[in-house]
Amino acid sequence: ICHHGAMVMRTARWCSSTTAIRSVAERHHPSLEQFTEQFYRQRTPVKLVGLAEQWDAVRRWNRTELLSRAGTECEVDVIRRWTPQVGLEYFTPEQFTCTLEELLDHLDETDEGQVYLAMNDLSEVSPALSAAVPIPEYCQVDSGNPKVNFWVGKSTVSPLHWDIYQNILTQISGRKYVRLFAPETAVRRFARGSACVAS
Repeated sequence: ICHHGAMVMRTARWCSSTTAIRSVAERHHPSLEQFTEQFYRQRTPVKLVGLAEQWDAVRRWNRTELLSRAGTECEVDVIRRWTPQVGLEYFTPEQFTCTLEELLDHLDETDEGQVYLAMNDLSEVSPALSAAVPIPEYCQVDSGNPKVNFWVGKSTVSPLHWDIYQNILTQISGRKYVRLFAPETAVRRFARGSACVAS
């Protein structure tokens, strides 16, 4: 989770096994060893303050820059925004392909986007955009090749879920509210009615 480098969106809350809500710890450029021992192995979230403040993506990205680097014909895959009516279909979404420019036009013209760009591999969307997002050294703690996914939306909501891989989420622009639950509380998590999900 990072905003201009914090492992954070603007607001993040951590719910422990007792469901008490507390703020996420903040660290400014911890060493890889500190990050690994204090957070990764403890399965505890952290805001990595300052991590992305020098990234080109943070310093330069706006509509004009995105289209200039990626090109107006750059294609992306988008899905419908989640609502309770969408329910479990959110996890097996029907994808639509459009240009990045068409998506940005749609978001500029509405207060609440009806589709959003979710989990597109940035290196496949545009190598030029991918070059603006360096892989943080903290990704070394996990095996496998790190992947940079690209998300663009407006007033979108994700239902309660977990990801199958570790994440460093960077909020390049705008703001996002995140609520995190401790892994041991998973068996007690449930939703009501048709929105009930097991992930």
